[in-house]
Amino acid sequence: MKILIYGHSGSGKTTLAKQLAEHYKIPNFNGDDVRKMFNDWHFEINGRKIQAMRMRTLSNMVEDCIVDFICPLNHYRKYYDYTIFMNTIEKSKYENTNLIFESGEPNLEIKNWKYNIKEIIDEINLL
Repeated sequence: MKILIYGHSGSGKTTLAKQLAEHYKIPNFNGDDVRKMFNDWHFEINGRKIQAMRMRTLSNMVEDCIVDFICPLNHYRKYYDYTIFMNTIEKSKYENTNLIFESGEPNLEIKNWKYNIKEIIDEINLL
């Protein structure tokens, strides 16, 4: 199972991803860590495409994983079995992200920072 956690910068993606990866004992691929590996901080459309493809490639190297990154466009989310939208903040501090971000139709939407991790695990109940 490949789970994508997406949302604006600062929405809590990585915090939730670490909790789920620890619970399920599966790898977590974090968007910032991947960008650091490639020293790639390009956020125009082509840069976002490259990042989305990197995240997809990494997730395809394992059977089960958690992937967390902004992933602002719906068509890059179709590669994952289960999607979680961290809808905990209204918008990003980065205007270029706000202009293109699509909320999409996630399997699960988290609207509050005070989420209960056990409830999320029960809701996912996929692994």
